[in-house]
Amino acid sequence: MTPTTHETGLALVLAKDGPRIDSRIVADELGIQHDNLIQNLERYRDKLGLLGVFRFQTEKPLAGSKGGRPVRFALLNEDQAYFAVTLSRNTEQAVEVKFRLVRAFGEARKQQDARQTQYLPFYHLAHDAARSMAQTAQQRGSEAPEQVFHTNVERLINRVFGIETGQRASLSPAMRNAVSTAYQLVSAAVADTLADGGDHKAAYREAERRVTDFARLFGPAQPGRLAA
Repeated sequence: MTPTTHETGLALVLAKDGPRIDSRIVADELGIQHDNLIQNLERYRDKLGLLGVFRFQTEKPLAGSKGGRPVRFALLNEDQAYFAVTLSRNTEQAVEVKFRLVRAFGEARKQQDARQTQYLPFYHLAHDAARSMAQTAQQRGSEAPEQVFHTNVERLINRVFGIETGQRASLSPAMRNAVSTAYQLVSAAVADTLADGGDHKAAYREAERRVTDFARLFGPAQPGRLAA
């Protein structure tokens, strides 16, 4: 799980089922003892379970810290965090924490949606092909780093479809399908060319030809060169 801190100052954990927040952070922000919050979470455990997977976790204390007992805490999803805050007195501080939680979880959702939107099916196939071109080039004495070949594949697809930098997250469904097909075409072109004994440059040219022919269905495409 990856921690991420938003402009609200609240650190969230990006778990597999979405962003979560450590109960210790919630208690600290509310200005209450964490043990008191844990008691409330235990008391309303069944209700918290209705809002998503809920379980307590334990963590060994940091080296040099006071006390040697494992720390009991919970990672709360968005609804659980809001509910946990409502268990506290509705002070100005609690209201501020609720507001910051809304903003933090909202921003986390946007980032998560953006990452999911930018991922396109068959992306890995095209980049496996890029890796194969890099390996072939190295065997033939090229000193170009592998990343160049991955970059060339993405630039090729962006160029032929007229996609500007930063537009991947806002592609239309039709264009997303087209780019996914282009990834498959790159993979097949590289595999076919290398299997026939062609080098990395020939593989790139064949990939460019197939993608360009396909992209003409969606608008004009312009050829380019392999930068390796």
